[in-house]
Amino acid sequence: MRSKLGLLLSAGTLAACCLGSLPARAVTRCAVMAHAQAWVDAGVMYSQGPWGGYCPGDLYCDPNAGGECYRPDCSGFVSAVWGLPAPGNTTYKFAGGPWDDGSSYAITMAELAPGDALNFGGDPNAGSGHIMLFGGWIDANTMWILQENLCGTPANYQERTLDSLGGYLPIRYTGIEECAPSSHTEHDVNGDGRADLVSAGGDGTAYVWPGQAGGDFGGAVGSFGGTLDSANIDGSGHFIVGVSDVTGDGKADLVSASTDGSAYVWPGKASGEFGVAVSSFGGTLDLANIDGGGHYIVGVADVTGDGKSDLISVNTGGSAFVWPGQASGGFGDAVASLGGAVDLANLDGTGQYIVGVADVTGDGMSDLVGVGVDGSAYVWPGQATGEFGAAVSSFGGTLDFANFVVDVADVTGDGMSDLVSVNEDGSAYVWPGQATGEFGAAASSFAGMMDSANLDGTGHYIVGLEDVTGDGKSDLVGVDADGSAYVWPGDASGAFGGAVKVFGGTMDFANQDGTGHYIVAPLGPHVTSWPRSSGAEGDASTGTGTARTPGGDAEADADADADPAVMNDGCACRAATGSPPSPWALGLVAALTWIAAGRRRRSGRAA
Repeated sequence: MRSKLGLLLSAGTLAACCLGSLPARAVTRCAVMAHAQAWVDAGVMYSQGPWGGYCPGDLYCDPNAGGECYRPDCSGFVSAVWGLPAPGNTTYKFAGGPWDDGSSYAITMAELAPGDALNFGGDPNAGSGHIMLFGGWIDANTMWILQENLCGTPANYQERTLDSLGGYLPIRYTGIEECAPSSHTEHDVNGDGRADLVSAGGDGTAYVWPGQAGGDFGGAVGSFGGTLDSANIDGSGHFIVGVSDVTGDGKADLVSASTDGSAYVWPGKASGEFGVAVSSFGGTLDLANIDGGGHYIVGVADVTGDGKSDLISVNTGGSAFVWPGQASGGFGDAVASLGGAVDLANLDGTGQYIVGVADVTGDGMSDLVGVGVDGSAYVWPGQATGEFGAAVSSFGGTLDFANFVVDVADVTGDGMSDLVSVNEDGSAYVWPGQATGEFGAAASSFAGMMDSANLDGTGHYIVGLEDVTGDGKSDLVGVDADGSAYVWPGDASGAFGGAVKVFGGTMDFANQDGTGHYIVAPLGPHVTSWPRSSGAEGDASTGTGTARTPGGDAEADADADADPAVMNDGCACRAATGSPPSPWALGLVAALTWIAAGRRRRSGRAA
């Protein structure tokens, strides 16, 4: 047992070291969560620094805080990610503590948003207290948090139920700001602000070609060493459904839906590689590609606006489902909306074709986007709850189905995603997204000179849109039978610039002969029906053979007086005890045209 005198000396020393001026630095919720996840990824070990009586150790000189050195305990961790002065506050100085310095204020549980915290202010005389960073809600009674909490353990993820939080006060940093709306870093695996070209090769390896400021791609980085069983090859294993930032760390992750009924997330790394898979759903995800009933995965995008991409489906009953992305790489419980109101044309050729999930309105939450056989486009606005709102329509029946819808992405750089198509007349069209959820008048490019293989099997296969150059505007990306890739830079006018040619004929695209690279990011065009297939899940656990699952149960109340693990730095902590393929997923941008327009439809690999 530690003596009370030791507790008092240690607590007093920490209090003296950490007094400082009130913070003035603003920080977004996305930045806070990415910073916190960086501590978890780095495995920063708990210590109270040189002042700690319970767990003395070194300060952590944080590379994401300009090298400033913080105590890697619970309160030092929150101080660092909020941008408070080093070496960090104690729990006593946050709201709810006896020495509240005004750097935070109390909120309600219902008001909690990612980047807020829960503080058990504690008692300086007992050396008690704990603070945790709130990450998000898993369900109405369960949240997930990130924390430093126990000597000898690293920063970690934990799930907590509301009844385990007695004595904790929800608090908010005074300098917190909402995430800046952005759709520009999708497919950015290495986190450098430029989208990358990603493929799943027939050799069982995934490849990332880093985007360059000039519009070309750098040398490929491989992952998985031949163990990725891609359903693109034989219809069994993993259907790659997106490359998007599920964990909220600023790097896009590879996401699949497997025929075993689970979803998998391989976290992106700064090296351009993908890490060990995190699985969700434990075989309970009913994929409609198996038997025609269940869920069609339509995208991976941030619907809730918390900085983490969510898995989105529309089921055969006409409802939309959003499984919230979590910092662990898993997905939370589904949120359903639209109550059967979506008439999926993918099923019978009538109603709406879902073409993407992107932020059309510019509010930081991705919207569900479809085009109807009635000649209109529809936007169902995303909401922080994970639901979609009532549809907003555009074009009033005038949309010509000779247009092959490619994607929904922000070409103009105004923070609102645009509807993009290529037309059989050899032009590309961009309809600018608007805050109302409608699309404006089209801007055209190429004046009839675009030879799109999506329409007749010859020329350029348009594979989607992404910001390759890192200038905040999405670029049109295509691949050609000559073994080259082409990038047409986006422009504020909505037009595309002259093509940048990449690879010089050396790329073996699987759409030509079924061997080589299937492009999975950008992943489009987003149209028409999903082919059905069957098969068992293959080897996709990337080396260890075991999927990592978010851990920790939600036990423990916060009564420091009764807790044998009370820390004497103001950090009383307990240890926790306790897609269905879209057409492009089965072959590089299968050339599909509209059923309703009576156009010839292709599926599989283009010859």
